[in-house]
Amino acid sequence: MKSAPWPRRIGQGAAAQLAGVLHRVDGIAAAARTARRPLADGALDAAPDAVFAAVTHWRPEGPEDHLRLRLACLGRCLDGLLDMNVDRVVVAVITNAPEATAATLREHRRGRDDTVPVRTVDRMPEGDWAGPREVLAVRWHPRRWHRRGDYLPWAHVPLLRRAAESERFSHLLYLEDDLLFEDSHLRFWCRYRKPLAALGLIPGFTLFEWLGRERILVGVVTPVDPVVRRQRIPGDYPGLCSHVVNLENPYQAFYVLDRALAAEHFSRPRSALRSRAAMSVPLGVRERAAAGPLFYHVPPGLKSRNVVPVLIEGGRQRLDPECLVEHLPGNYSRDPGSAFGSLKLDDLFTDG
Repeated sequence: MKSAPWPRRIGQGAAAQLAGVLHRVDGIAAAARTARRPLADGALDAAPDAVFAAVTHWRPEGPEDHLRLRLACLGRCLDGLLDMNVDRVVVAVITNAPEATAATLREHRRGRDDTVPVRTVDRMPEGDWAGPREVLAVRWHPRRWHRRGDYLPWAHVPLLRRAAESERFSHLLYLEDDLLFEDSHLRFWCRYRKPLAALGLIPGFTLFEWLGRERILVGVVTPVDPVVRRQRIPGDYPGLCSHVVNLENPYQAFYVLDRALAAEHFSRPRSALRSRAAMSVPLGVRERAAAGPLFYHVPPGLKSRNVVPVLIEGGRQRLDPECLVEHLPGNYSRDPGSAFGSLKLDDLFTDG
C-alpha cells in the first residue's frame, strides 16, 4: 500500500500526539466526574416515545449491481427504524441525490406500507411533522473544501442538534445506511442506560455479518482476554448482565442519544466534536462522524465510554447477543483478504 505524502504523515503524527494528550486529560476528568457523580437521573428510566434518526446515504455512480445492493441495504435500514414500537419515528436520509433517493424509497415502501410519506427537503423542517411516521430525503449542502463523499456523514450533526432543540424526541440516532438497527436494540440500550450512567459509561454495540449460519464479527479481529477491561455493574438489576466489557475496537458505526446525552453532546462546539472523535483508536473522517459522545470523558483504562454486556456461565464468558447489530452487505466476511470479518462470535473470548 502506498504511503501518504510526508507532509500528510507529519500532520497525522501531530494529530495522533494531540489526541493522546486529550485522551489522558479526558481520563482525569472522567475519574473526577465519576467520583462525585450523583445517583443517575430518574429521567434515564424513561421509555422511548419519539425517535429522530439521521441516516447518511451516498448514492454512488458505478456498476448497477453495486447500486442495487446499496439501495437494498438502505431500504432494510429504514424498515428497521420505521417498525420500531414507539409513537413517532422521523428518519432523515442525508444524501447527495435526494430526488432519486426519495423515489427509490417510495417504491420500496410501497410494498410494505404506502401510508409513510417520503418527501424531499433542503433543510430540517421547522413546523409540524406529517404524522407518526415520516421519511425525509435531505439534500447535502457541502462546503467548498468538504465536497468528498467522506464528509457527507458530518451533515447529520446540525440535524440532530435541531431535533434535540425541538424537545420533541426522546431519543436521537445516527447510523450509516447499511445497518439493521431495530426496536430490540433501542430497548436494550434503554435498559442498560441508567445502570451504566453511574459508571460514566454508555451501552454499546458491536457489528456482525452472517456467513451461512455463522455470525462473524466485523470490528474485532483477534480474541479478547475475558478479564481485560471488564467491569461489574453495581446494584441489582434483574434481567441485565452483571458485567460489561470495553472491546479493543469500540467502533460501532452509529450512536444513540437520549435527552441527557444530547444536552451533554451538543453543548460542545462542532470543532470539538471533530477533534475529540478519535481519542484511542485510529478513525477516518467518515468514521469519526459516527463516534458521537463515545470518546468523551473516557474512564481511565478504557478505550471509550461504550461497553457491551457479557454473560458469564461456568467460568466462560460470551457476548450478550442483544448488543449485536447486523452489517447488511456482508462484504467483510466474504472477502478472504479483508482484515475484518474473520472472527466467529463464539471465538471472541479466550479461555483464560
